[in-house]
Amino acid sequence: MTGCEELMSRDSFSAIVDVWVEKSAEDLEAEEFIGYFEGVASTPAFDLEGDRFSEDVLRRNAERLSDKPILLIHGRDPSLGPVAVGRILEARYVNGKLRIKAGIYKSFEEVWRKVKEGLLKALSIGGLVKVFRRLPGGGREITDAEITEVSLTPRGLNPEAKIIYAFGKSYKIQDGLLAESSEALSSSERGLLEAVSRLGAELAELKTVLGPLLAAKSADLGRGAASQPERRPKALASRFEVRGGSAEWGLFTPVFDDVWRRISARRASQSYKGSGG
Repeated sequence: MTGCEELMSRDSFSAIVDVWVEKSAEDLEAEEFIGYFEGVASTPAFDLEGDRFSEDVLRRNAERLSDKPILLIHGRDPSLGPVAVGRILEARYVNGKLRIKAGIYKSFEEVWRKVKEGLLKALSIGGLVKVFRRLPGGGREITDAEITEVSLTPRGLNPEAKIIYAFGKSYKIQDGLLAESSEALSSSERGLLEAVSRLGAELAELKTVLGPLLAAKSADLGRGAASQPERRPKALASRFEVRGGSAEWGLFTPVFDDVWRRISARRASQSYKGSGG
């Protein structure tokens, strides 16, 4: 073959190559879900009906909960019935809690809105109880059961079973936990922001009372600081519950006794209802 023939042969050669684009699991989940949440599905604590699951039951079920459905109120919602609104992506039993990560399907925007707004904040497990024993004080300890679904509900039987984080975009796992999205705050963080806002209002009121008092005390100290006995500040405690969280936050502000008396008198005269004190 001459050099010219070889060149022509190369120019006329062609091939068909099939190219397959394989999507990652994250891409597929992003197309499937409108949002994600992480929460506690159950614990061994007694529920409001006096029943409890043994740790072994929860630990065994954690190993087979992946891909199980997320329902709305155990399928009793009149508009949806037993239709799955999402599915469980991961489950594990850690530190005495059955924790799950789940996604809400894109076709259930209204359900996702209620999750984000805290209207659906509790979780409840559903399934088949196989073995239980009655307790002397009443109630049951469930020693064998199959959990077939986890439900979203406004209020669950187990106060510890609830959503911890909600994410509007795809999640990332860091050190075994969901990384927080910039779009969503946890319910406890939203409650903390509300609490800080209420505290700001209290501090503003305190400032209006404290200003004149400090000026008067400064004048007294200037006239005879050495003759005045030592006086230690008293802690004024303002306690309030952080909505959506499981703990109470106690904030302590050192003030003099008569400051609090003045604030109390002012609140009484204005029928003021504060967050504590």
